[in-house]
Amino acid sequence: MKKTISMLLSIIMVLSIFSCLTISVSAATVYETEDNDSVAKADSIRFADVVKGNLSDSGDVDYYSFTVSQKGYVNINMSNAYNSSGSWYVYVYRYDNSLEEVYYKTVKRNETSHDFAKIGVEPGTYVICIDYNSNVSSVQYELTVNHVATQTWECEDNDNVNTADAISLGYTYGGSLRDSGDVDYYTLYVSQKGYLNINMTNEYNNGGSWYVYVYKYTSSLTEVYYKTVKRSEISHDFAKIGVEPGTYIICIDYN
Repeated sequence: MKKTISMLLSIIMVLSIFSCLTISVSAATVYETEDNDSVAKADSIRFADVVKGNLSDSGDVDYYSFTVSQKGYVNINMSNAYNSSGSWYVYVYRYDNSLEEVYYKTVKRNETSHDFAKIGVEPGTYVICIDYNSNVSSVQYELTVNHVATQTWECEDNDNVNTADAISLGYTYGGSLRDSGDVDYYTLYVSQKGYLNINMTNEYNNGGSWYVYVYKYTSSLTEVYYKTVKRSEISHDFAKIGVEPGTYIICIDYN
């Protein structure tokens, strides 16, 4: 799986603002309880707790659930003892009568600590599934989930126009594409004729890029701007984009 890279997107008319609230709780060490091999039997976990578990064999699977009370994102870390081979499949789902996958990662034992990409969340129930891939029978792992409350981080599933995240002028929004099949849509409303200044920032890397499209949206999409954003630069000022009153869509796609 490709490494997920975070980016910040600013739609500027006034001072760019990025604010978030970190929720702190007292951490504890807890242990999985068998049989937690289904959503119905998932172990409920708290933010910041260190959860210890293992898969007894290739047929075992561990489910955990947690509740989000505020929009924002979660940081997940998983750690294990080193071994040159072996791995788990880890899935994160939004749960509302059915499971909707919002994140996936293969966790390999040849690394001992694994920080997942920030995962945008809304109030509701989420489920983590840890599944067997290879050579992890009875190998202990440790799992920690933390939550940051913010209105300015993307929320999955925003993969199409109908589920686009609504954003406002003058704020900075964060997001990431979890893999080459992911795409992020944002929608904003313009009340007056003028132009948009868009800036996008990212961590430096000499390889990798995004495709960024801006559309006018009525009953269909009309492209008004396009840019390839390369990670070899860390800040990208788009050309001024002339706009009229109406709805606009920004699409960030994997290149």
